[in-house]
Amino acid sequence: MEPHRHFYSQTGHSRVQECERDTFPRCPLRGAIRAHRVLELVVAALLLALCEGPAIAQQWAVEPIDASWEWDGVSMALDRAGRAHVAYIRAISKPNWGEVIHAYRDQGQWIREVAATDFLFDYDSYREPVVSLTLDSGDLPHIAYIRPNSTFFGIVVYAWKEGTEWRTEWVSVEGATGSLSLAVDSQNRPHVAYVQMFHTLRYGYRVSPGQWWLTTVSEDPSVSIDTASLAVGSDNIPQLAFGRWSSGLRKYEKVLYARWTRTGWLITLVDMGGVGAGQCLTLDAQNRPHLLYDLRDPAGAYAVRHARLKDQAAPGAWVTTIIESSRERLLVDGGGAIRIDSEGGLHAAYSSQVAGSWSESEIKYAYSANGQTWAISTVQVLPEHRRMGVPTAVTVDSAGRPSLAYNDLGLAVFKYAQQEGATK
Repeated sequence: MEPHRHFYSQTGHSRVQECERDTFPRCPLRGAIRAHRVLELVVAALLLALCEGPAIAQQWAVEPIDASWEWDGVSMALDRAGRAHVAYIRAISKPNWGEVIHAYRDQGQWIREVAATDFLFDYDSYREPVVSLTLDSGDLPHIAYIRPNSTFFGIVVYAWKEGTEWRTEWVSVEGATGSLSLAVDSQNRPHVAYVQMFHTLRYGYRVSPGQWWLTTVSEDPSVSIDTASLAVGSDNIPQLAFGRWSSGLRKYEKVLYARWTRTGWLITLVDMGGVGAGQCLTLDAQNRPHLLYDLRDPAGAYAVRHARLKDQAAPGAWVTTIIESSRERLLVDGGGAIRIDSEGGLHAAYSSQVAGSWSESEIKYAYSANGQTWAISTVQVLPEHRRMGVPTAVTVDSAGRPSLAYNDLGLAVFKYAQQEGATK
């Protein structure tokens, strides 16, 4: 039960709007798009030959979820029936108010509902809309998001569904600055982690309606924290991955892991190198952590990496492997993700910059049965993307078939991709 990243309370609710069936318009240039897709697949095959991991030939069925605006993030989870659920921010009238949307896929169609309507887009700041989704043991959706309230800082908001209504409450008004992660434990109690005022990592759980216990995990005014990723295992112990970087003459980043010990936080160093991008955390059946992240090596190449903790009794014993490396920047920033299937197979999703292009991005998928060797495929090439780091989420069903959700910013469309056929 995990994300598929003092005391204040304010409660409220918004009634669910009538579910709308997917009526995404057909493109009049459908034939041209098919021809362009063929070209994309040819280019992708050539690019895969340059990957460090072995390339795998896979077909992906890609479909639209909803229209998007620039900078929107997406979060995804699967329910027990194998249906995909996503959460994202949809603008009502750019650049003003937006809606927090929960959508799920049923028999090939996307059904959408409004979870909250209090999101204010702030295009004058660097911050991006941040949203995190998880499902509880009854497949009910829970969402956390950061609601902007000034140029730099935001309010952490928690939303959950009761019957046919969505309700919201404020978790913190102390200045969230760009990353948060939500999880629920075995009692369906929500836990949240977020970055506060750039330099502080905060964690909390819901004690009762409108009341949250909050604590500081890490705080250092001399460094910045760029990402927070939270997971809560079957033992109900919270675990976190986060990055801490310095912007001195020699920029570096430390990838860190934190585990609650019932008396405090045990923080260990996972890896370090040149400034890379976000960290993503998931847990295996034994509640052992697995991380996806990227760092830059001394030669200037970026590497997407996987790290696993060898033994909980030896918290500093991390085993790391390189999934893919390139001098073109490979990013897990904005929502790259990693998940583990029922047989222990690892499924990762991230985006990368197309070699020789400043405007194109690739959505990448990587699979490993043992965490040592990885097979990599390109899900889609996004032309005219104009931004490095595509918000990307991944899930895997009981048959080992992965699915991805991501934002095609060039076309302003949220997309869903499912692998045709099982990985295993």
